[in-house]
Amino acid sequence: MRRRALTLVAVALLAGGCGTTVSTTATALNPGSETSSGGDTGPGVGSAPSSGNTAVAPGAVPGVVPGAGQTTSGGVAPATSGGATAGQINSTPSGGSAVVPGGPVQVGIVYESNLGAAFTSAGLQGASNASDDQIKSWLTQIGKYINAHGGYAGHPIQLVMHGVDPSKGSFDQASQSACSDLAEDHKVVAAVVGANVYSANLPTCLRQHGVPTVWNYQYLVDNATFRAFGPYLYQPAMISADRLGVVVDVLAKHDFFGSLAKVGLVRWDTPDAAYFTDKVLTPKLHAHGITNITEFAAAALQGESDAGRQEAQMSNAVLRFRSQGVTNVIFSPTDTVAPWLFMTNAESQQYRPKYGITSMDIPYFLEENAPPAQVANATGIGWNPEMDFPEPSKFPKNNPMQQLCLHINAAAGATNSASMLRYCDGLFFLQHAFTLAGAVLPTALADAVDRLGSSYRSAWSLTTDFAGGRHDGPSTVNYISYDARCPCFRYGQPYHLG
Repeated sequence: MRRRALTLVAVALLAGGCGTTVSTTATALNPGSETSSGGDTGPGVGSAPSSGNTAVAPGAVPGVVPGAGQTTSGGVAPATSGGATAGQINSTPSGGSAVVPGGPVQVGIVYESNLGAAFTSAGLQGASNASDDQIKSWLTQIGKYINAHGGYAGHPIQLVMHGVDPSKGSFDQASQSACSDLAEDHKVVAAVVGANVYSANLPTCLRQHGVPTVWNYQYLVDNATFRAFGPYLYQPAMISADRLGVVVDVLAKHDFFGSLAKVGLVRWDTPDAAYFTDKVLTPKLHAHGITNITEFAAAALQGESDAGRQEAQMSNAVLRFRSQGVTNVIFSPTDTVAPWLFMTNAESQQYRPKYGITSMDIPYFLEENAPPAQVANATGIGWNPEMDFPEPSKFPKNNPMQQLCLHINAAAGATNSASMLRYCDGLFFLQHAFTLAGAVLPTALADAVDRLGSSYRSAWSLTTDFAGGRHDGPSTVNYISYDARCPCFRYGQPYHLG
């Protein structure tokens, strides 16, 4: 039972930190001269995306000084449950770091530690076996590169690295520990959060301290929450809940739904997941003439003690859907926990419906760990190559920022962790926006993001466009399907995402 619990927690906590293999021969780029080529586009959902240029500031300043990273322990989290809503967010942030003209600024990084050990103990594939020291070394090289190219609006950056150990404490304790370390002890001016803390507690706490968060994790945020956070929350590589309904449009274009389709929606029993299924997916399905819909809501994971319950709930979901004749299953994002457990239980019952998935379900993890007969029925949309494919050799090659990040880490000796892309992307996003703003201030950051348009090319997505004041960036999705000949997932028709 202990091993099974570790397996579930490893998936729940670490799937988003699953490291894919980084080749040490990644293409070297001329520093400071990257130009994006724009993404491929396709008909049907929108018009072609614009090409963007990734600008970096000229000049050179001293290298990065790593901060004292700490692992999580203890603490009491802000009172939220299952994701933030507009009403749960403190409207009067205070504090924040005082910025000395031309002086260094501290930037927080929240990363997942001990990934390889947790995956190995669970018998799963896909995790980086990098040590904390290696991760910090690779992040330090990204900071040095940024400082050699202007820092943040002329300020050299110092990285404060905080590791979240999945074997210690609850998600809420991890959030509070990270917030205290970054906002109170180190007075960071901004934070890049790439670790799984399973709720909006951490960015909420950082906001209350006046710290903007680049949340580069596959956590679903709706437009109302973005508005409530104001200048304190950004997801340059994730799609908001309100725009993610495009998965239904793309699935419909590729004949996913038959005339007799009965659709089962699987989600966690949280406000953000309920909003996505009730206000986004269900209306989209109705618009395509699909009204035979059922739903299963499972309690969300809060820690290792929930592992057995999560597996039992997915087993119940399979039994219910099979007895009700569900032919098509679509998942609200659960960081691959629900798809993996559902598919595993479904195969034991020889129940093989069609599956609608997105990058937030981490297709490559399913490819490597779920039953092949189940994965063969999965199609959907992908926009995050690191989540969609097991190694960078399979990534599209038209993203200079992505290649730059891989090159920086390869030059530092990284051979096993493309998951550094999320942190590299977050740090470069802040550089681009703060440099455009000319000041390292939250309001200046928000004003700059409003003017970014497609000029910033995310290293962790296909293409980006912040038009209309959006704080979520992806502007292109690709149809993704499983090819049994590989066997692997492949990108197909691209679509512009409005």
